[in-house]
Amino acid sequence: MNKYTHLKLKQEYVDFYDRLTVNFCRKKEKEFEKIKREIGENKNKRIPEEKRKEYLEFLDKFFNLAIYCVIGEQYEEKEKEIKKWMERDQKKDEKFEKAEPPLGIRCLVCGSEIEPNFKDLFGRGKESYLCMIVQKGATEGHFLLAEKNICQNILMKM
Repeated sequence: MNKYTHLKLKQEYVDFYDRLTVNFCRKKEKEFEKIKREIGENKNKRIPEEKRKEYLEFLDKFFNLAIYCVIGEQYEEKEKEIKKWMERDQKKDEKFEKAEPPLGIRCLVCGSEIEPNFKDLFGRGKESYLCMIVQKGATEGHFLLAEKNICQNILMKM
């Protein structure tokens, strides 16, 4: 059977989490720049011209503080979130390894009993199901798909 695993090296989860954090901060930065641009172009008439520069400096300080807080919060949650992701993927791998192929799978063409040579989990969350594909012969593929212990027979020519 295939050796695919859902659980990855911890560094991959760390990199993914960091990318999410950076993307969130960049999105907020763009929103902030839009607000500053509108204020600078005098689109916001509520701010008097003589106070505009002071207001923009205050906004810069506020934004920097807000991003600092977001980054700090993300850092506090980082290990917990990565651990949760890794445990989730470990459970998927355990479910995958424990899965047994259905008994009595027979080729639709020749009727001989065949063993699955590929399996994978599909779906999301608790609703995931096992898919096993069996192949017999090198020139002609005889496939059978088993989902939730209910077999669907599919014959395909390679």
